[in-house]
Amino acid sequence: GLAMQFEAAFGVLFFPFLLIYSLVRKVQVKTILFSFTGFFITLLPQILFELRHGFVMSKTFLSEISGQSQILGEKLSFVDAQISHLQSFLEFTGGIFEIPSQLSYLLIAAAVLYLVINLKKLSPIAKEYFLASLFFVLFAIIFYSWYLHPLKGWYLLGLRVPYIFILSLFFSEIFKIRNLLFKGVVI
Repeated sequence: GLAMQFEAAFGVLFFPFLLIYSLVRKVQVKTILFSFTGFFITLLPQILFELRHGFVMSKTFLSEISGQSQILGEKLSFVDAQISHLQSFLEFTGGIFEIPSQLSYLLIAAAVLYLVINLKKLSPIAKEYFLASLFFVLFAIIFYSWYLHPLKGWYLLGLRVPYIFILSLFFSEIFKIRNLLFKGVVI
């Protein structure tokens, strides 16, 4: 809900992700209702704004997705949108840290690979954070694949959080390794 306040274009991912993730992970209904309550409480300012201003943002959103407005730019073909989105995701991932893009790609790929290989060794909470983060990135890719406009840079800003979780878990697992040579090579 807070992400919706900061950047609605990215925050809109959280609601369907929470629902799908909760169903896949078989989260108790009580926990899902508690999560949705928290989500909607953070949206109260937005709801009040919409009520006070005659649903101006909702109308803008509906006119854009119905094709009646071109606020978001030119609509792309499905194939062109996939190519454009892949490029946007790669550019974002490569520029997420103040290091060369190739090193960012290598670091994230190594972290995901290492954590997947060692998934059974992770603590339950570490496993949950890793899987939620990984699935969220994959969900964002799939979700945006149906969006047929070029992705704006700010649409992907929220991906930093799952990337940071993944890298943090990776480094915490590396520091647990007793083999100093292996630890040194990785670091």
